[in-house]
Parts: sequence; C-alpha cells; structure tokens
Amino acid sequence: MSVDPTSPTAAEEATLAHAARRGAPIVLAGHLISQLMGLGTLGLLCRLLTPADYGLLSAVLPAVMLPRMAAILGPGIAVLQQPKLSQQQLSSLFWLQAAAGAVAAIATTVICWLLAIWSQQPPLFALGVALAGGTLLAALGNQHQALLERNLRFGTGSALRLVAQAVSCVAAIAYAWHWPDVWALVVLHVAELAVLWLGSWLLAGWWPDAPQRASWRESHVRFSAAYSVSSLLQFLSQNSEKLLLPIFAGAAGNHALGLYSQAFGLMIKPVYLLTTPLAGVMISSLAKSQPGSENFTQLMLRFFRISALGLFPSAVGLTLVSSDVIAIVGGDQWQSSALLLRWLAPSLAAIGLMNLGIYVLSSRGQGRPLVIAASILLILTLQTTGIGYFFGQHFLTGNADPAFRGTFGIAVGFTLLNTCIWCGAFLWFTFRSVGVRPLRVALALLPSLRAALLMGLVVAGLRYYLRDLGVTSAASSLALSMATGMIFYSLAALPEILSLLRDDAKSKPQ
Repeated sequence: MSVDPTSPTAAEEATLAHAARRGAPIVLAGHLISQLMGLGTLGLLCRLLTPADYGLLSAVLPAVMLPRMAAILGPGIAVLQQPKLSQQQLSSLFWLQAAAGAVAAIATTVICWLLAIWSQQPPLFALGVALAGGTLLAALGNQHQALLERNLRFGTGSALRLVAQAVSCVAAIAYAWHWPDVWALVVLHVAELAVLWLGSWLLAGWWPDAPQRASWRESHVRFSAAYSVSSLLQFLSQNSEKLLLPIFAGAAGNHALGLYSQAFGLMIKPVYLLTTPLAGVMISSLAKSQPGSENFTQLMLRFFRISALGLFPSAVGLTLVSSDVIAIVGGDQWQSSALLLRWLAPSLAAIGLMNLGIYVLSSRGQGRPLVIAASILLILTLQTTGIGYFFGQHFLTGNADPAFRGTFGIAVGFTLLNTCIWCGAFLWFTFRSVGVRPLRVALALLPSLRAALLMGLVVAGLRYYLRDLGVTSAASSLALSMATGMIFYSLAALPEILSLLRDDAKSKPQ
C-alpha cells in the first residue's frame, strides 16, 4: 500500500488539531465583540437615518458586491486552501486579485450609472463610484489578511478587524450626527476597508514580486476562479430580493426594501458571528489533514458542533423575540420589519450549516461542485422569490402596501427553501464528498438541536405569561426572555459543552 508523501504525520495532525482548536475560540471571541459593536452602531444609525436611506444603499449593493466577490474571494481562499504556496504563486494570486479588483470597480461604476438612469435615481451613481473605491481597497488587502490566518496569527487578524470596525463605526456615527443621510453608510463601509488594507500590509510583512502571467493550468488559479464564481452565485441567492424588488416595485419599493434589508441583516448577524470567522481556521486546517481519516472527521465534526451550539438557539430565540429586537434596535419606524425578521430567523441555522459545508468542500479544492451547487440554489431562489412576491402581494390581506406584502412573501419563501429543501440535500452531498457519513454528523448535532427546541418551549411559555401579566416594555420582555433562555439552554446543552471541553483536553499535543 502506497503512502502519500504529502500526507501529514500523526504528530503533525495532532499539532494541527490543537492549533485549530485554539484558534477557533480566538476568532469567535473577536467576532462576538465585532457583532456587538456593529449592533450598537446599527441602533444609533437606525435612529439617525430613515428606512429610505437603507433602501437606497440596498438598491446599489448588488452592483457593488457581485463584482467585488467575483474579484477577491477566490484568491483569498486559495491562499488558505493550498497546503504549500511559493513566493511566485502568492505573487501571481495577488496581482490576479488586484487586476480583478480594478475590473470590478469599473464594472460597479458602469452598472450603477445604468441603474441610476433606469430607475431615475441619480444618487445611485454617486454611491456606486464611492463604493467602487472600497472594492479596490478590498482587493489590495484581502490576500494579506488571508496570510495572517494561513500563518495561524488568528489573534492578530481578529484585533485588526476590531480596530478597523471601531474606526469606521465612530466615523459613520459622527457623519450621521451632522449630516443624517445615506452617505453615513458609505463612510461606515469604506473606512473599514481602508483600515484593513493599511493594517494588513503592515502586519503581514509580505510584499509581492513583479507581476507575472498566471497559468490556468495551476490548481490554485483554477480553484480561485471556481470559488469566486460559486461565491458570486451564493450572494445572488441570498440577495435576490435586492435585485428583483426594484424591478417589481420601482422607487416606491425603497421603503419595503429597507425594512427587509434590516431584518435580513439582523438575521444574518449570528451566522457571521458563528461561521464566518471559522473560514480561515477550517479551510487551512482541514486542507492539511488527510481526507477520510479519523482526524479529518473529528476536526470537521468539532467545527460543526461548536457552531451548532450557537446557531440553533439563535434561530429559535430570534424567532420568538423578533418584535422586541426590532423595537429596541430600530424604534417605531422600523416596527414593520419585525414580521419579516420572525419569518427569516429560522433560516439562520440552515445558512450557517451550509456555510460550514462550503468551507469543507473548499478545503479539498472542490471548486466545480461548489459552482454546480450554487447554480442550482440560485435557480431555486429566483423561482421562490418571484412566487413568494406574487403570492404575498395578491393573497395577503391587511393595510400594508403591496410592496411590503410582496416582501413578506419573499421572506416566507426564503426560509422554506433554505430550511426545508436545500440545506439537507447540500450537506448530504458535502459529507459524502469527503468520506464522512451524514448520519454521524446529524447525530453529533442532535444534542444542540434538542436543547434549543426545549429552550424555545420554555421561552414561548414565559412570553405568553408576561403578556398575561401586562408586561409591554420591549426591553423588559427581551431581558427576561434572554436570561431565561440562556440559563435553560446552558443547562440543557451542558453535556455537549462538557464533551467539547473534554475533547479539547485530550487534543493537546504531548
């Protein structure tokens, strides 16, 4: 039986597993602080700006994010996925990313110009030009941030992101305080990318060689392109309403789009918190582990179990307390988005688990399956969005305007598609592709799911009791619900938490 000389030894796998386990809590803690900071900033900006301001930004974001994702995500992930990369290969990836970033910035400018003419909203062009500058900054700094994670400098990377976010939050709030308009959101977006670009270059200590032509035959270039395409399709799937709602409702739909975008943003925050920071740790560690081995399986299961401990209770809890969250974060003018958040919240667990599945496939360099899966999801999402808008607008009753009713139908369709149809099929395919039995993963996630459902029953009963007592304060209701839910969930999930801690103790290299 032949042995792959590139396969890690048992000692190397043990060291790698320990580094991954140590890195995961660091990036999760950093991202928790980041999300809390972002939530506080959101609360302030929602009171200084209007839903129409957010709707205006949401209308232009697809034209910004689609070219940007196609330009920068693939090369950054390729740096993490490849076990070994030479200076020449790193340089080729950097210049490929820089060139793609320039093309993406030009594409954003042109698309926003056409969008401004078509929708008769001139501010969209100016917003697009400003955000296109952010695309250039993202392209120039993305690889250096990936290098920090590749070199296991998780604490440094997390600290840099927190500093960048803090600077951008202060700048955006200061701008909105004096000039309360949509440009405060542009400041929030671009300032963070500028600090990340400068800081990553200073901290990574790496400089590219002179530009050289990259060969398509090289695996890291092919995977980079495939991952970029799949990420672009994935983004389209999660933001189809931002593309279709302006077509369906025109400028009159800006208010409904702003409500939906904020509800979706609040729903997706736990996903960003619990899965996005794990991308670098998962891809770099699983890429260096032998696929199909017990070490690979255990490492993958641990990432899923850690994330599930937060994803499942977040989905259940946010569904129950959506009205309180909107009342506290946004105030009265955003209260209509509570209904949207209630229907979107259950999908956050499915999206989080699917993100982990994407990282697993990426660690094995399976770019083509990612593109195929993302293409199927996009087709299903576009169909669901159109059907949901039609049914919501024509079959729902009430005093809400037609655009809002259609948006509610989109929210219902989005959750049904992701939780009931796509999540299970995609994860089954992912686990089979890397030689892991899907049933083994399902059983590993069952303790967290069971504890979250039990917590949901307790919190739902408490909230019913509070209404009977006449507790109408959103702050009081949310505080009591969260405290009760956290205590009960901690007790119900205690065996799973202790099991993860025991695994940590056993994984430490001797």
